[in-house]
Amino acid sequence: MKNKFIEINESVIKEYNKLNRTYHFKIEQKNQDNVNYIVNVIKENLLNLDYCESDICDMLVRHLYSNRKTPHKEILWKCFGDVIVNNLKQSIPDNSIQCEKCGERFVQTASNQKLCDTCSTYQPIENKTIICIDCGCKVEVDNMDNETCRCEIHKKIYLKEIKKQQNKRYYENKCEIK
Repeated sequence: MKNKFIEINESVIKEYNKLNRTYHFKIEQKNQDNVNYIVNVIKENLLNLDYCESDICDMLVRHLYSNRKTPHKEILWKCFGDVIVNNLKQSIPDNSIQCEKCGERFVQTASNQKLCDTCSTYQPIENKTIICIDCGCKVEVDNMDNETCRCEIHKKIYLKEIKKQQNKRYYENKCEIK
C-alpha cells in the first residue's frame, strides 16, 4: 500500500462490490478486448468517486486483504494490479527476505541468515511446571528445557554424582592400562 493509514470510504467499497457483482462473471479470459472493456468501465466508475487511483487501490487492498479476506480479488488485480506491484516494489527493499519463523521482512546480515533479529535470539515460549523426581516438589521450568526432571538442588546433586562416576571410571581405566 502506498498509504498504510488510509481510511476506508464505504462509498468506494459499495461501488466496488456492485461492479464486482455485475462484471465478475462477464470476464472472458480468452477475449482481451472484453477484459480491457470491463477493466476500463470499472476503473472509470471508481475514479468518478473523487479519489485518486492510488487511494482507491489502497482502500480496496485494505478492505479485501484485511477486513473481508475474500479469495475473489480478480477484478482488483485486473484493474489495479500495476499500482499494487509498484507499491510493493517501493515498500520492500530489494535485498530483503522473509523470516521463516514470523514472516516479517528483514535485510540479511549474513548469507545463511534465515531468521530476523527478533526470532534469532532466545525467546522462551512459556514456562511449564514439573514435579521433581527426587523430592516431589513442584518446579517451574522453561518450556524449551525438556531434559529437566529435578529441582535445582537435586539437579546439582545428580550432576555431581554423574561427574563422580565418570571420574571413577576414568581412574579405573587409567590404572588398568599401567
